Amino acid sequence: MYPLDIELAAGHFDALSVANWQRSKKASSAGSAPKPLPRPSKIEATRGEARDRLIDRGRALLRRQRPRPKPRTN
Repeated sequence: MYPLDIELAAGHFDALSVANWQRSKKASSAGSAPKPLPRPSKIEATRGEARDRLIDRGRALLRRQRPRPKPRTN
C-alpha cells in the first residue's frame, strides 16, 4: 500500500476524467472511456516521483478545462 494522499489524488483525477468523458460526445462509445491513472508502486510513492507525476497530470487536466459560462441574471 502507498500513502493515502497519493491514492486520494489519483482517485480524484480518475473521477474528474470520467465525469468529463460522460459529458463529452465520446461518451456514446464505451471503448473511449478514460483509463484509470496508474497507481505507483510502494517504492515509487516513497521516493516522491509518483507524487510529482500526479501533480503534473492534475495541473495539465486543469489547464485543459474550459471555463464555465456565467449564469444569466434577469
